[in-house]
Amino acid sequence: MLPPTFPVRWLVLLVLLPLLTTCKGSSLPQDGEVGAACGEDLDCRSGYCLTDPSFPDNYCSQDCEEEEICDEGASCENYLGYMLCLDGCESDEECREGYLCQYATCRPPCSGDRACRPPDTCSGDGRCRPPCEFDSE
Repeated sequence: MLPPTFPVRWLVLLVLLPLLTTCKGSSLPQDGEVGAACGEDLDCRSGYCLTDPSFPDNYCSQDCEEEEICDEGASCENYLGYMLCLDGCESDEECREGYLCQYATCRPPCSGDRACRPPDTCSGDGRCRPPCEFDSE
């Protein structure tokens, strides 16, 4: 016979399991956070909605050129010559639809080499790739 506490233990496990497997780095940005979709500046906590056409559904960010300070989980990165806060990631699944995890940040697919860090180049699949290295021997 099962002890009377058995069903309660399972109930507690079922309630706590989703909380234990969720972490900041594995979730999509919440409304207003760096990396979230936006329609206007007021939609973003930083007050800056990046409306560049290369960013699908726009992108909450902030200019970090003078002070390289970004919200937790974001980093200050050079993107097309601008210093912007971009949402951090470890894989594409951590970025919203239409974005790729490149250089540990959620970015739109590249459409030219300028979107990549030198000496990387933009490949046909929208990813920045390092140059080919040939063995001279």
